[in-house]
Amino acid sequence: MVAKPLNKPNVDKDAPTVTLSDKDAPTVTLSDKDAPTITLSDKDAPTVKLSDKDAPTVTLSDKDAPTVTLSDKDATTVTLSDKDAPTVTLSDKDATTVTLSDKDAPTVTLSDKDAPTITVSDKDAPTVTLSDKDAPTVTLSDKDAPTVTLSDKDAPTVTLSDKDAPTVTLSDKDAPTITDTKVHKWNSLFIVIHSCW
Repeated sequence: MVAKPLNKPNVDKDAPTVTLSDKDAPTVTLSDKDAPTITLSDKDAPTVKLSDKDAPTVTLSDKDAPTVTLSDKDATTVTLSDKDAPTVTLSDKDATTVTLSDKDAPTVTLSDKDAPTITVSDKDAPTVTLSDKDAPTVTLSDKDAPTVTLSDKDAPTVTLSDKDAPTVTLSDKDAPTITDTKVHKWNSLFIVIHSCW
């Protein structure tokens, strides 16, 4: 017995024709509850690089990109314009912490104009106590001899005993003039008596 071939359908005339107009395009609406949740593990942590002006640069690798899976019935083309680009806002709690190791320590060079000004008040003045062994040795030369001037009130009082009495010799020009009032009285009396005679 020879098997007969099955009747083959006419593919060309049996294939359905599907025509979609603009009004048939599917509308996709996502509510807040439909928004995807993205959780990054430690290995997915972004690399943050700081430029000189400190603007942070966030770089995501391919493995960090979210995966979107659509079934055949959901197939559609989605085009995002600039205004549809997502906005990322970081709060204070999202701020990254940067820790510098010793090798990252900055080098600071100060010029003369950067020298600090230090003001010491009386209460900050140090107390210096010198012991005998700390006493300085001062050697004065002839040119360093001090000049001492005494005022009248500084003049010393000198008391001499009999044995200390000095010998004073006066020259003619040093001789004092002595006026004896007693002698003058006798001369006056003699003149008066002589006149009476």
